[in-house]
Amino acid sequence: MVPESTHCKKFDVLRRQLDLVDAGAKFFSDLFERAPEAMVVIDTTGRVLAANASACQLYAVDQSELVRLRLQDLLPRELDVAGAAQRLRDFGEASLEFSETGKDGGLIDMRLEARLFQAGRYLVSFRDITREKRFERELERAHEHRTFAEAAATVVHDVNNLLVPIFCYTDLLALRQPDDEELHRSVAEIRDAAQRAASLARKLLSIAELTAERPDVVRMNEVVSQMKEMLTRLVGSRIEVSLRLDPALGAIKVDRERLERLVLNLVLNARDAMSTGGSLVIETFAGSHDVRRGSGGGPGARRYAMLAVTDSGVGMDDSTRARIFEPFFTTKSRQGGTGLGLAMVLSFVSRNQGFIDVDSRPGGGTTFRVGFPALREPKNES
Repeated sequence: MVPESTHCKKFDVLRRQLDLVDAGAKFFSDLFERAPEAMVVIDTTGRVLAANASACQLYAVDQSELVRLRLQDLLPRELDVAGAAQRLRDFGEASLEFSETGKDGGLIDMRLEARLFQAGRYLVSFRDITREKRFERELERAHEHRTFAEAAATVVHDVNNLLVPIFCYTDLLALRQPDDEELHRSVAEIRDAAQRAASLARKLLSIAELTAERPDVVRMNEVVSQMKEMLTRLVGSRIEVSLRLDPALGAIKVDRERLERLVLNLVLNARDAMSTGGSLVIETFAGSHDVRRGSGGGPGARRYAMLAVTDSGVGMDDSTRARIFEPFFTTKSRQGGTGLGLAMVLSFVSRNQGFIDVDSRPGGGTTFRVGFPALREPKNES
């Protein structure tokens, strides 16, 4: 006969095991219910067996209504799910992306991911990827803008090469016949036509900027912070991106979109200079700069909000650094065609009473520093 104490011990062990199972089930139930992503559980026919609070909020219905639906009812009617369903049956997981109309009438980009987690049951999550898609579109526009700028710079370079001998030979003709007024009038007409051609070439560069500027009060820290995710995706996993932002940095008045393009352009150049990977540091700080003297202080110095982009790339020699802002200068040997957008960067900075300079040496990386006049912050009344 088994002693009663032995039965009690076995019962206690079993009870503790059941308590652990109950605690684990409650933990995962709470995790499912409180998950920030919308989640539902479906069976092999697509019928919804359970839904969490985020799913109810996403579809603006309570749980009792959701569990009477099928997964297809939660997706746009025109969405083809046959391929994803087959992958789910074959491999136990599948994903697809789709767009639907949100509560405010705008389009929301969604990503659906489904996985088998029990026999005959699948966990399906819905994630809002609208922001990621927007970053991808901005990145695509940045690449398109850069391609157009490169094409414009190439054309302007060719036009400039044609204009140089025209100016030279008209000057020689005028010198050879100093007393021939008719010749001088003809030469002047030729030069005038050449000047108009040069003006058209400069306008071609400005076309790459597409729209008129709309200056507004902008905080550089905010712009850079909001771009970090996109910039990290832009440079790739081999390049480490870090921000060092001065919390006390003042505001500036520029076109926000153009400022974003400026940051993108500098980061593109940095990325191309680090083909094997490296580090990219973007920092902001307040400083003084005397534009007339190119120095950091003195009685003529103004207060600037500064942006610095530093890479650990291949760097530049003195002759390259001296020409990088020329609209006609292109480094064909460098993969990716870096530097072709810097003429527009310089143009934007100059139009906004700012400055830009660069420190670089071969093998020692490059730092671009851009400064815009800082707005005076209103003093708090005590």
